Amino acid sequence: GAHHSSSAIMRWASLLLLSAALSCTRADVINCTTALTVIGCPNATLNGDYMGDGFTQQGAVDFDKAPLSLRSMYWCGDDQCQWAIAEGTGEIGKEIAFAICPTCPKVPTWGSDFNQTWQVLNETGAWVDAPDMSVSCCTFEPEKCDDCDETETCNHPFITCDAHPCCVWDPDAYCHCKNIDHHCIHNSSRV
Repeated sequence: GAHHSSSAIMRWASLLLLSAALSCTRADVINCTTALTVIGCPNATLNGDYMGDGFTQQGAVDFDKAPLSLRSMYWCGDDQCQWAIAEGTGEIGKEIAFAICPTCPKVPTWGSDFNQTWQVLNETGAWVDAPDMSVSCCTFEPEKCDDCDETETCNHPFITCDAHPCCVWDPDAYCHCKNIDHHCIHNSSRV
C-alpha cells in the first residue's frame, strides 16, 4: 500500500511539474517583445510592422515604425488606454494618439490572447471603432549585423570604419553599428 501511494504521488508530482513547464512555455509563446504587425486599420499609414526597440518608459514598451510608435500603457487624456499608436516624444501632452485599444490589458508585452477592440481618430477628431484592425506578434528576419557590438565589431578608426559592413562613422568622431531596418517574416505563422 505505502509503496503504491508514494509511486502515485511521484507520478502526480511529475505531472504537476510538466503542467507548470508547459504553462510557462505557453506564456513565453504568447508574449511578444520583438515585433508587432498592424493590419486592417482604416488609416493605412498605421498598418505595417512595428519593431521592438527595448525602450521602456515608466513600464511601457515601445514598438517603432518611425515616426510612429505602438506603445503599451499609453496615457490618453483622462483615461489610460493601455495600448496605442502615437507619434511624438512620449511625454504626456506632447504626442498625438491615432489609434487606441481600450480593451487590451495593462501589461507591458503583447499577448496573442488579447481581446482587441481598436478605435481610430477620424477626421473630425472623434474616436470610432475599427472592427477590421488587429495587431499580432511577428518574428523579424535575422540580419547579418544583428550581433554588432560597438566595442568589438566597430572598434575602428575613421579610415577603416566604413570598410566593415556593419559599421558607420558618426560625425561625432566615432565608429558605431549601423541602424538595422528590420522587417517581419510574413509567410510564417503568427503568434
